[in-house]
Amino acid sequence: MVDKKYSDNLLDPLKKYDIAHIKTINDVQKLINIKERRKRPRRLQDESSTPFYDFNRYGSYAQMTSWMRALARNNPQLVQFITIGTSHEGRSIDGVEIGGHDRSKRIFWIDGGIHAREWAAPHTALYFIHQGDRLADELRKLNLHEIQRAIDKGGHLSMMSKYDEESFVTNDTILRLVG
Repeated sequence: MVDKKYSDNLLDPLKKYDIAHIKTINDVQKLINIKERRKRPRRLQDESSTPFYDFNRYGSYAQMTSWMRALARNNPQLVQFITIGTSHEGRSIDGVEIGGHDRSKRIFWIDGGIHAREWAAPHTALYFIHQGDRLADELRKLNLHEIQRAIDKGGHLSMMSKYDEESFVTNDTILRLVG
């Protein structure tokens, strides 16, 4: 396999010395891209009906909220889905409370992202909650509050609608878009 711009460096000597060769794939990168597109779900697809959240991709606000609701539904003794108010755009400010209302426990607050076009913070907050089994002993000592998109849910929704999944292939791409 050779980069297109260097293919002559390989092919010319093969031709010069009459060495038999066969080009089996014209554009390997194009083939990889096609196969990747087929096997992965659309990153921005709204799968709000499922409790599954793919921590290998940035999810939509609906996916994050759906996952939090499912977490509360599946663990009612420990997790409560909460709405603490509305944004200036009238959208609900949602989150989860883990651990209950024992006032003798300390509260640990996780802000899931308050800035427009912030991708990593909400995702990281959900991942931290997802790791709850590993942190269960410590979490029992705390009341944990995680709020998703506390200020600018609209900024997240706006950015998600402007770019398709191909726009967010690399971290470098994200930095160029929001940096």
